Amino acid sequence: MAATMEGGKNICAVLRAKGDLQLEERVIPKAGKGEVLLRMKSVGICGSDVHYWTEGRIGDFILKEPMIMGHEASAVVVETGEGVSHLKPGQILVAYKLAYCARYFCIAWDMYACVFDSVCTMII
Repeated sequence: MAATMEGGKNICAVLRAKGDLQLEERVIPKAGKGEVLLRMKSVGICGSDVHYWTEGRIGDFILKEPMIMGHEASAVVVETGEGVSHLKPGQILVAYKLAYCARYFCIAWDMYACVFDSVCTMII
């Protein structure tokens, strides 16, 4: 398996509108500054994903543009961008998009309003 997946393709479950879930092929980007490229091993679909799919929203958060579904994943680090030193290629981790990262909104216990749009990780 190559050290990078740059330029490769990936199949994603994309919610385009309420009830409109499609499998789409997307180009895999190179990890940018402060970013990490992960090879997904398993991705979960949870209650919030189901709400977005069936209702087009979850609470006050309304689907306004296409969204890749599934935010609970186990993965392997493939590549790290400039400035990333806490993760290394080959590490296995759990990524949870809505985990608390102790930044502003997380401290306020409002994980859905995270302005950092970051994936919080736990190394296994």
